[in-house]
Amino acid sequence: MTPSIPVWRLTRSTSARRLYDALAGAGVRVAVLDHFQSDLSEPLAGSPTPPERIRIERVAAAERPAHWDVSDPGLEADHAVLGAVADDELVGVALLSSSGPVYVDPLARTVAFDGGYLWGVEVDPAWRRRGIASALVSTADAYLREAGAPAAHALVAPDNVPSRTLFRNAGFEPRRRHVYVGLGRFAHRSSRSHTGGSSPEKR
Repeated sequence: MTPSIPVWRLTRSTSARRLYDALAGAGVRVAVLDHFQSDLSEPLAGSPTPPERIRIERVAAAERPAHWDVSDPGLEADHAVLGAVADDELVGVALLSSSGPVYVDPLARTVAFDGGYLWGVEVDPAWRRRGIASALVSTADAYLREAGAPAAHALVAPDNVPSRTLFRNAGFEPRRRHVYVGLGRFAHRSSRSHTGGSSPEKR
């Protein structure tokens, strides 16, 4: 299982995928991601526990088991991999940085986060709707609190309703919207607050 955030997911319709494929074929990359944040100074509201038979394991990325088929352009050796394991089978995963900048592939740039960054949350389709993703996010939240991180961050596509619901239920709120359009050596980036105001960046 390889966690990823496909950049075509401006919407998950078939027509949008065809449009993205056509743009990608012409060398155009497009990404729209909402920046969600959770203030870790607030008391932990609740801690979803994994369902029966599931245990959540946290390992350094450099030490993850060989049978954990986990890869991501932003994953560094000092990041953490959270694995939901059922009878020694990896059925869910999340990637976690407790501090420092992280390369975000859909935005084609390294982003600095004031605190921890959680991404690549994925659960095997056969194991979904059992609370595994919630348990992964809760475990990441607890780990970041212990590490003294002031906040937890996540980037979610506007149409990714399951992930948006997951993070909202975990106490995350949308703060900014990031847009990236790349064509060859040209790149346009903009970042707009959910309360108004934008800051375009071109290069």
